[in-house]
Amino acid sequence: MDKRFFASAALVAYGVQGAAFVASHALSTGYDPMVHFVSEYALGPYSWIRRVGAVGVIVGTVGLLAALRLARVAPARSTALALLTLNAVLLAVVQVFKVDSVADATAGGGVPDFTVAGWIHVISGLIAAVAVMIAILLITFRLERLSQLAGAYRLLVVLSLGAPLAYGLMMATRPATSPIGLYQRVFIMCVWLWQVIACVGLRSGRLRGQDSPVPVR
Repeated sequence: MDKRFFASAALVAYGVQGAAFVASHALSTGYDPMVHFVSEYALGPYSWIRRVGAVGVIVGTVGLLAALRLARVAPARSTALALLTLNAVLLAVVQVFKVDSVADATAGGGVPDFTVAGWIHVISGLIAAVAVMIAILLITFRLERLSQLAGAYRLLVVLSLGAPLAYGLMMATRPATSPIGLYQRVFIMCVWLWQVIACVGLRSGRLRGQDSPVPVR
């Protein structure tokens, strides 16, 4: 198995994640995308769609990890790959521990009244988000712009900077208020697009690390 196999597998998994994301917003879930977090869809009537999307992103991240390593974009013991691994593990933890309704937990004001499972979900999700943001920034800095993917590389840079900006705006917004849900979705889309573009580049062989051999033409 080479990097193209893992990049292709990751693309399929990210496609499943994207389809689940769109479906959860197209269906009548009763949640407002401007106010509610994506994880709250797991509490609604179409919770299985949310779980399918979660499996997609976890499998996709594992495939991306393998492809990045095989493409020599980052050493096996690099900080970036360690953070991506942590991200995948914590995304799995987030699915095990059920999210609480943010509106209910923050209704009294002050410190949110989450259950133990809810706190584990929230804290794991926070660390996972920080881990993936740092990881894609580090990986983007290591990528070398080849002529065929110069435009895509610039987009990777924009997305790697847009993700922390959107997440920062989300964290600065009071829970269960507009537009906190929008900021989270912008963050998710920035990370998702970065991962998809990186997988396409790795699969085509046109995206390589600084220490990768130049392909013979």
